[in-house]
Amino acid sequence: MTSTAIQFVEQFTVACLCALPLEATAIRAMLDEEYKECLHISRQSQNAYIFGRIRNHRIVTTLIPQCGNTTAAAVATQLRNDFPRVKVCFLVGIGGGVLSERTDIRLGDVVVSIPEGDSSGVVQYDLGRTFPNGRFERIGTLNKPPVILTGYSALLRSQGERQLGE
Repeated sequence: MTSTAIQFVEQFTVACLCALPLEATAIRAMLDEEYKECLHISRQSQNAYIFGRIRNHRIVTTLIPQCGNTTAAAVATQLRNDFPRVKVCFLVGIGGGVLSERTDIRLGDVVVSIPEGDSSGVVQYDLGRTFPNGRFERIGTLNKPPVILTGYSALLRSQGERQLGE
């Protein structure tokens, strides 16, 4: 990789992984600027990237070419190798909804997980089992998000609550 390409790659500190082209389209719509560079990172890299900026954050986005944990892990690992300065990686996905007596969450809603107790805030359904009565029991957990993200999440919630009160 040329020194110019290395300097370009080192600017990116935020990454987004998308399972569907529609999700990548949503990320593209949020970008303040999309860089049209078509940069082939290395011979080993199999990922195709979208480069952009939201405010002062340089963001790299890639798609997971087929469903599955193994493919997603391979894409994420390659992204980490290609962009060593990435500090935060978001998995962007479309959920079909969440059945709950307390909260009405539907397709199109934006959901941000909040860790609580021993839960990371995200339930991975292949890390558990469902009983005939419908009860789900977790048998594993995902890592919790970085503290800085949960802090910013709390700030955004407080802003929304303030606006609701006005």
